[in-house]
Amino acid sequence: MDRKIERLRKFFDTKGITQEQIASQLGIDKAHVNKLMTGKKQFGKQTARKWSDLYGLSYSWLLTGEGEMEASLSVETKPDVPYIIYQDLLNRYEEIVRENEQLRLRLSAYESIEKRKLG
Repeated sequence: MDRKIERLRKFFDTKGITQEQIASQLGIDKAHVNKLMTGKKQFGKQTARKWSDLYGLSYSWLLTGEGEMEASLSVETKPDVPYIIYQDLLNRYEEIVRENEQLRLRLSAYESIEKRKLG
């Protein structure tokens, strides 16, 4: 297995991030993530930028496999919030979306009941 792919897999394994989570966070298909994570597909510039921004990986390393894997956090590249806080915020956002959907369904059911009472 390619050294870059080994390091990439270890990076995500260590953080407990699955391919499903990567796909969900990036809004892409899991099969596409799998191809990138197995070396069957190379990173393009757009994909490398997204992974770099989201996971703190070096943009050039994703494209070439050379240099440091994790981006150095200079003033220009430092994320607004640490990665772990970002993950917590993303998880909470997903919970809120699910809760919102449940509330919308309850409201719809309640409105149907009220219409039947009035009708």
